[in-house]
Amino acid sequence: MTDAEGYFTIKISKKNNKYYIDITLGMQLHLKDIALLESLKSYFKVGNVFVRKTADVASFEVYSIESILDKVIPHFDRYPLLTQKRADYELFKMVAEKMISKVHLTEKGLEEIIAIKASSPP
Repeated sequence: MTDAEGYFTIKISKKNNKYYIDITLGMQLHLKDIALLESLKSYFKVGNVFVRKTADVASFEVYSIESILDKVIPHFDRYPLLTQKRADYELFKMVAEKMISKVHLTEKGLEEIIAIKASSPP
């Protein structure tokens, strides 16, 4: 299901001359399928389900780096994606590993993450 409807995002932002990196695993479905997203939240035991009634969509998202490393990455390493999205996951995983080891707090580490982001889809 993630091969079709899931996304792995890497966001780099700057505020007050400081860079911030956020990564997210997400999946967005029509609002009528919210029970499926709630099932994902229950399965992973992390994340949140959000509803955008104006767009008739709901999404399941995991932002916490600890949750991504403890739950998300082991799952996708155990059950690899089958489409091009696997390459997106591998880039996402590289950034997560750099973040947990605090490499992203160095100038060189930030440059490495920017390069990884540049090679990932928009």
